[in-house]
Amino acid sequence: MDEKAGIAPLLDVEDMVIMKKPDWKCVFTYVQSIHRRFRNVE
Repeated sequence: MDEKAGIAPLLDVEDMVIMKKPDWKCVFTYVQSIHRRFRNVE
């Protein structure tokens, strides 16, 4: 999804699963980039 939508793949599923508690800053940045990409799509 990331590359097709023009969003940088900032998170890796394996990294998220391995980590006891994912870094909230990374998650927030990723969600923010998705929001910015699609906020003007109708």
